[in-house]
Amino acid sequence: SHAHVKRDGMWSSVDTRGLAPGDLIKLSPSQAVPADCKIIAAAEKTLLRSTPSFEASAAEALARDSANVEVALLSVDLSAITGEAQPVPMAIGDVVASGAVLHSGEVIAMVTRTGGNTVIGRSLALLRLTPEGADLGGTFRTMTRRLLFGLLALSFLLV
Repeated sequence: SHAHVKRDGMWSSVDTRGLAPGDLIKLSPSQAVPADCKIIAAAEKTLLRSTPSFEASAAEALARDSANVEVALLSVDLSAITGEAQPVPMAIGDVVASGAVLHSGEVIAMVTRTGGNTVIGRSLALLRLTPEGADLGGTFRTMTRRLLFGLLALSFLLV
């Protein structure tokens, strides 16, 4: 896949594997975020409104960043990362993780982490550390059972 990157003052299409921290990229609606990045500017100076809950969140974001006269807001679908079903409003200065999808708004963002250093990359690395065939559910049940029996024994001693 490709990203719109500004290098040497010019916008060009670059393979996402070629992104590096510090690159400026343009993110558009329906586009998956190719790397962890910080939103630094809006490509369009419009306040995005899609739902009453988004408007309320946008008002909170405006109040939070009242020192800036121009605050451009966007909404991001984080369902692939957090499971959040509703688009999440974001403002300039917010960090958006790789794998998120821009729901509305067009922004310029600065790449902060790529590849295995991204939120998704680190999560996948943790999954790889889990031994294949590990019965984590069984381990959790055993720990819960031991804790329960310990608490029961303690309560009998105290009574």
